[in-house]
Amino acid sequence: MSEFVITVDGKKKNIKIIDDAALILDGRKLNYEMHRISSENYLLKVEKKFFDLTAQKINGDVYSVTLNGSVFETVVRTNLQERASKIIEQQIIVQHKIEVRAPMPGMILKIKIRPGDHVEKGDSIIILEAMKMENDLHAPVSGTVTDVYVKKGNAVDKNARLLLIE
Repeated sequence: MSEFVITVDGKKKNIKIIDDAALILDGRKLNYEMHRISSENYLLKVEKKFFDLTAQKINGDVYSVTLNGSVFETVVRTNLQERASKIIEQQIIVQHKIEVRAPMPGMILKIKIRPGDHVEKGDSIIILEAMKMENDLHAPVSGTVTDVYVKKGNAVDKNARLLLIE
């Protein structure tokens, strides 16, 4: 049995292909027949309805599908691929909060940003003096500064929280 999650316009449909004649669509068992007309064209019969189907792979798991003349883009994944995609999306959301920490002990000489400022990756954000040398700290990611935990003149230890970028 093959199981897939198909996404069309943000709506997900679960499909289990039982065999060459039966499938389960969102918990509903249906009889079907599919006949290949050419490499991308199929004649599909679901219960008593006929569909002219064309499917072209765009990239990865994205397909352009024409169903009885209507064209739409769809994502086709196995259940495992869908679960992995959700985990990756959650990790990306979590990783969007980046805490910038002091790379060494020192004193904050200058803070070049404030909460609410947008920074680009590589922008100068803080000048940290360590061993009588000025170290220009740069934004590790692009985003919005949401919190600044230090003030000019503060002494900081290595790994001290300096600011948060989302």
